[in-house]
Amino acid sequence: MDEERFLGGWTRTKLAARTPEERYDIWKRAKSLHTADGNQLAREIELIGLPDETPVLPEADILTHVISDIIRSEAGKSALKEATLDGLPAIAGADDLIHEALGAKYRRNDKAVSTAQRLVAGKRERSYTSLRYDVFESDATLQHAVAELYERFVEVGFLEVAGAPQPSVADLFGAAIQP
Repeated sequence: MDEERFLGGWTRTKLAARTPEERYDIWKRAKSLHTADGNQLAREIELIGLPDETPVLPEADILTHVISDIIRSEAGKSALKEATLDGLPAIAGADDLIHEALGAKYRRNDKAVSTAQRLVAGKRERSYTSLRYDVFESDATLQHAVAELYERFVEVGFLEVAGAPQPSVADLFGAAIQP
């Protein structure tokens, strides 16, 4: 007996053979049709499985580069900082700038929004550079790295300190990086 065919000639076997990201694209198109056949295909894809997170745009995609440039620009950095100071997620600051530059290409594209979120999250992760004590040659090298990191935290607004003495390694990171 032949397998049941869905909209566009898709079968369960063909859908299962696709990657979760490819199934996501098919699911998105099927949902956008707002028809019974489209909804049936979308439900079948949901049963087979979608990615855990919204897929991001490929790194080679021009939108990825534009979004990255906006986030890394002075206006983008300022918007990220301002949003966090207002108690909002950092992406809230860059969202308007990206939408202003790209319009519907950003706002109506889940992958573009997810890409922007990941780029902002990656930017923040890099500013929280993890330190391991054993990679430093001496305590002086470690203290220098901590001083640079501390200055970066103050610069981006993660620490608001006016005239306070620089904390020690233990003050900033606790016992986690002590030898």
